Amino acid sequence: MTTSTAHEARTARLRAARTKDSAEKRQRVLTTIEAMESTGSPITFTAVAAAADVSRWLVYSEGVREQVEAARRRQDDQATPRPSSLHPDKQRRTPASLRTDLAVAREEIRRLRAEVDRLTQRLRLQLGAEIEGPDRAQLIERVA
Repeated sequence: MTTSTAHEARTARLRAARTKDSAEKRQRVLTTIEAMESTGSPITFTAVAAAADVSRWLVYSEGVREQVEAARRRQDDQATPRPSSLHPDKQRRTPASLRTDLAVAREEIRRLRAEVDRLTQRLRLQLGAEIEGPDRAQLIERVA
């Protein structure tokens, strides 16, 4: 066996091992997607990659990405409540509760804006004190 032939044989074995490893990882991703769907776990690219113990790059690769997106669509379709399937014990959003939420949010915005104004004023005062702080005579003495 010549050196060239040995090198080609080694390359072929490495390529075959890599192809086999890739196929196993892709199958592991598909199995993970099925398991996540059956348990109702939220399906995201990151979650699938972590659960299958593969890189995120793999779950975004062609052929796998489509499977993840399809599973996400199926999960979204199942999670969307139909009017006939609403449970009577679930609290519904009423106009009054929405108005209350809006009023609370507006009050929080007012409070946060006041805090930002207060902090901005403190920063202005601090920066002014730093600029005006050194005495002119001290500066001339330091420069000399």
